[in-house]
Amino acid sequence: MNKKIYCFASAWEKTYGGNDGDGGIHVFEMADDGPLKETDRVNEELAVGYVCTSPDGSCLYGINETKKFSNTDMYGGSVLAYRIDQENGKLKLINTVPTVGVFPCFLTITLDGTHLIATNYGSVDTLVHSVQRADGGFELVRTFDEGSVVMLPVKPDGSVGEVSSLTVHDKTSVDPIRQISVHPHSVNVDPGDEFAMVCDRGGDRIYSYRIDKKNGRLIPCCELKTKEATAPRHLAFHPVRDLFYVVSELLPYIAAHSYDRKTGEMREINMISVEPENYAPRDYNSFPACTHPADVHVHPNGRFVYSSNRGHNSITTFAVDEETGALSYVTNTPSQGLTPRTFGIDPTGRYLLAANQDTNTIITYSLGDDGSLVPTGSVAYANQPVCIKFLEINNR
Repeated sequence: MNKKIYCFASAWEKTYGGNDGDGGIHVFEMADDGPLKETDRVNEELAVGYVCTSPDGSCLYGINETKKFSNTDMYGGSVLAYRIDQENGKLKLINTVPTVGVFPCFLTITLDGTHLIATNYGSVDTLVHSVQRADGGFELVRTFDEGSVVMLPVKPDGSVGEVSSLTVHDKTSVDPIRQISVHPHSVNVDPGDEFAMVCDRGGDRIYSYRIDKKNGRLIPCCELKTKEATAPRHLAFHPVRDLFYVVSELLPYIAAHSYDRKTGEMREINMISVEPENYAPRDYNSFPACTHPADVHVHPNGRFVYSSNRGHNSITTFAVDEETGALSYVTNTPSQGLTPRTFGIDPTGRYLLAANQDTNTIITYSLGDDGSLVPTGSVAYANQPVCIKFLEINNR
């Protein structure tokens, strides 16, 4: 039996949301010693964000991060469904479905492959309209392009059905610019396939939802308020323990949490900095100069957690306490490029691929037994890479 590992790297266009090329999805075949060879590329005209594969490896799903749907008069982003050729990893589009929201930014699939869950980030675009108050007077109200969490069914042929559930959060936080409206930024399904955890960057909250597959909806369970102005962004579950880890975008923190697999209740264990000791950004008052953690993943062995740090241009390694699940800082490794928006760990746990959004590079590192990252010298290229996902295929 011949095993192949494919890497799917989604990308934005030259001008984000501009439909001017260089976006889409790159397909790479990964050699046993780490290098990537590009074998396919699709939908270069789209700003493809997060992608995920079906549990059986037959399909890939992605989101088109846009406000205006497919150059039509419709608004909102879309979910893209592709069939994966098992011989070469190439992609063939099956169908496209609206997410009923603008700028969708994350997509995941239930472990049984029956439903997709996506977050619509929304935007800070506003509309001013008049309303009548209870006292009979009138006033102008400013409303924002709303963010939402949506659920969509996956049909037996791999195609995607229309949105079956849509939830809008209603709690914002303290940052007067970046948290003036809600912004659900990521959603992840727990290892038991029972709960979906949503990080809302605009509300400083993590929400847990019970996944009701029979009725195709998300049932709210619990919410956890994080430290103010941290802006929880991405989340990763531990492979076997009742733990998950969250990176925050506005303040340079990562936090360990436990959760109850019966109720969805969440509890913070500890929160620590992603930055090296004594590090200070060039200018604390400059948003681009700050660290801005972006992505988080747990090693398949469950012993290490990693975060990518865009302003600091690095990957930080943390150790997981065997008893409590708490995190401790281990080391920090340069990403060898600018703005590592995303990264991924291959299924074997031997390699980490860091995608530098502003230098258009994907850097391969070997992973040591101590959690360390060592560059292999392999560099692949994609315009503004924003998501890395792997698929291992057994070809006879």
